[in-house]
Amino acid sequence: NFRIGDGVSPWTVALDAAALAKLYGCKSTDFGVELPKRERSNVKRSRGEVKGFKEEKYKDVVDFCKGSGVRIHELKSLTKKDIYYKGKALYIHVKQGKGGKEREVPVREGYEKAVLNAAAKCNDDKEKIFKEKEIPVRFPCHKYRAEYAKAQYEKLARDISIIPDNEKYICRKDKAGQVYDKVALHEVSVMLGHNRESVVVDSYLY
Repeated sequence: NFRIGDGVSPWTVALDAAALAKLYGCKSTDFGVELPKRERSNVKRSRGEVKGFKEEKYKDVVDFCKGSGVRIHELKSLTKKDIYYKGKALYIHVKQGKGGKEREVPVREGYEKAVLNAAAKCNDDKEKIFKEKEIPVRFPCHKYRAEYAKAQYEKLARDISIIPDNEKYICRKDKAGQVYDKVALHEVSVMLGHNRESVVVDSYLY
């Protein structure tokens, strides 16, 4: 109840409850506390302005994240050799994403120069693109992942009126009636290191 009253997000409350339940060998429902519903409208992480953070001061890393959509721990491990071309398209190789999975991330159109310039600062292929001191502690990485996701979805999405019904993702609850291109959602999900269309809709296309 204290965490709920403190305004903590429903996701964090659920995680805390699960941890306590595991500790005491019971279910989270056994505590007799009604957990807040986890809905899109309650997602707060990195959506707005971060107090004390100035984008212009960290333009290199901000533009890199806007162009790649990588997670913060992925960003910290990227080296010069992880940036490469396949044909005319620029890609980023994420060696260890969520769950230890590798993936190939296409650089967002218009951000190729920012990504290449960041990599060009390295002296050799194994040098990390961004050092710890170049990445601020209060860095809204998820905000830039969302910006990347939206841009990539808009680039890939087909006209909803002409795609088959089985390739449409129809929203419910607070986004009831909104329809997305399921194929485009899946492609963006893979770019972000997920494997579910619902995650893109719930956490990135707000």
